[in-house]
Amino acid sequence: MFARPSAFSSNPLSSFFTGYHSTHHSLLARQSRTLRNTTLSSTSQMGDQSLSFTEGGNRYVTWPTDLLSVEPPLENGIIVMVVKLEQSEADALTEASLNRKLADWIALDDVLIPAFLHNILVLVPQPTYLYRSLKTIWGFDCHLHFRKFDSAGIVTLGPHLSVIGRFWQIYRLCDDTQDAFLVTLRPSTHGQRLYKNVAHDHDGSCLSVAVASRLAFLDEKRDLAKYRVALKDAFDLCDTRISLCSKAIYSLYPPQTSSAAAIAPLIGRGIQILGKTKLSAFLAREEPSEAVDYQTAWNPRADGYQSPGGSSSGSAAAVAAYDWLDIGIGTDTNGSIRRPAQCNGVFGLRVSRGVVPAHGMFSVFPTFDVPGLFSRDFEKIVAFVAETYARELLSPDIQGLPRKLVYLTDNMPTQHTEQKQLVMKLVDDLREYLGVDAVAVSLQKLWKDLPPAQVHGESLHDFLKEVGGSTYLFEYYHRFDKFRRKYREKFGKDPFVGHFVQWRWQIGKQYTHAQHQEGMRRMNVYEGWWRHRILEVGKKNTLVVMMSEEVAPRYRDDPPPDCHVQPAWHQWWVSPILGAPEVVIPIGDIPYESRVTRRTERLPVAASLLSEPESDLHLLELTQDFLRKKRRPLVVSAGRDMGMTSHAGQSAVVPTMRTGR
Repeated sequence: MFARPSAFSSNPLSSFFTGYHSTHHSLLARQSRTLRNTTLSSTSQMGDQSLSFTEGGNRYVTWPTDLLSVEPPLENGIIVMVVKLEQSEADALTEASLNRKLADWIALDDVLIPAFLHNILVLVPQPTYLYRSLKTIWGFDCHLHFRKFDSAGIVTLGPHLSVIGRFWQIYRLCDDTQDAFLVTLRPSTHGQRLYKNVAHDHDGSCLSVAVASRLAFLDEKRDLAKYRVALKDAFDLCDTRISLCSKAIYSLYPPQTSSAAAIAPLIGRGIQILGKTKLSAFLAREEPSEAVDYQTAWNPRADGYQSPGGSSSGSAAAVAAYDWLDIGIGTDTNGSIRRPAQCNGVFGLRVSRGVVPAHGMFSVFPTFDVPGLFSRDFEKIVAFVAETYARELLSPDIQGLPRKLVYLTDNMPTQHTEQKQLVMKLVDDLREYLGVDAVAVSLQKLWKDLPPAQVHGESLHDFLKEVGGSTYLFEYYHRFDKFRRKYREKFGKDPFVGHFVQWRWQIGKQYTHAQHQEGMRRMNVYEGWWRHRILEVGKKNTLVVMMSEEVAPRYRDDPPPDCHVQPAWHQWWVSPILGAPEVVIPIGDIPYESRVTRRTERLPVAASLLSEPESDLHLLELTQDFLRKKRRPLVVSAGRDMGMTSHAGQSAVVPTMRTGR
């Protein structure tokens, strides 16, 4: 599935296609309403037929669909835009009203182009006539073909190719230039929700992603069909293999027979999964210079040679790079959503523990592992969460604005850096918005002054120093026991495993079950202290602000950092220990001199907001309202530049971006 075909195969699909290849250009010359300067090729993979063509510098592919047929049929070989109209609207169509519709469609959709609008199939309850012709703003005649269609029926709208009485849906082929996807997918034909490999590439240089018209789902009864999603290859997806970016895992396990419990309901509601994305092998830390089996996804920001961050980096890089992608889905153990969101300059969400089913999501530490989301558009995350899992989480104890605002100082630099200024400006804006004082909290000092009753004189660091190894790394090692055994049984050898994962396993297997239980006990003590002393759960609706790691250039060819056990007092352990939601928001960028481009580039800066467990939607809606009221960006741009400007003491706002009104 991961192999890229070297070129499109020349394999005519039927006598029609054979004839169509030879007569296509004469047909186009005869009909001004069809595509001009179009190159056509065909593929047939495992009985799955497709046609591909180019137009206006873009590449397209079509697959047949069984969702629509009309009588009398339309002419073979024409591109037709399929729409549904109410009877009164169809009868009242004028040249002016048609052109307004065409302009709206073009503005809404990134697949539709004027060349696809020479023919429009208008589905109406009772056609008054079969054919009309109206002049468009582009100067050509638009031919409207009216056909009867039951208003309650299911139909795929948008551009199609008319083929022997059937309609083949047209997708735009978008290049995965950032190498973020392991495999690109689409639903199979015949209305089934099984997934098939797109099986197209761009001259062998990168995979292609098949993107359906946004207009195709305007009549869609399934409410999530509007979302285009990239899915981390840590979730089971029916008919696809899982790899965890390891060739050993990919070779050991067959294609999945069902989809993950968190994903299957979304598929049933129409979500468009465009492909599965890369990650750090074995869900570990993996910098680009450590990747062996599969090259790490490319971070589009700054000079294009910066690390994309942690385990969910493929989904984050894809969202940061591609304006045709809405949502990236990943997982987070102790930073795998939050660090890639920071590095790739996008919004991120780590969800509360236990609110999304975990079956079918590969987990290395079930106490911590949860799904997470990325998007360039914060309001899409809010809407997606509201439409999927979070409405039922609203608690009567979590109402109104937070009455306590905390910011952690433990990982704040002592010097007055640009990053610190941006974080403190965020704190000031939150203080003004909430109307409460901001409380600076040093975890080490608060622990010393007000320790838990179970602690007898130990400092925070002494109390937690073995917790990272005895809990997380212990479970990380044993989670792969079955894999190591089955791989040796099947292949008679050990699998390839990178240096850092081997190091983690060596550390994890040194701990006993008794030490693991003691580590979990200490972690529970720390959680209880946090909930009582800082969050004051159920009393203050507390909001916590945390700075990400220090922002500095991290080039793809930099040697990896030394192996170390991430300590349990690290800021990325807070929300996993609490089981709380955490939102990552870009707050600006800072300049640096790139050794690659030899010019000044800008690195994204982000901060995190954390609230009580199971307050996901409340936190998101609070953050959304805050961003609007303080006129901070709700959207970042795709590509090299986030579209933000930063100045110390000012909000990062650009007039051309969508900000709070």
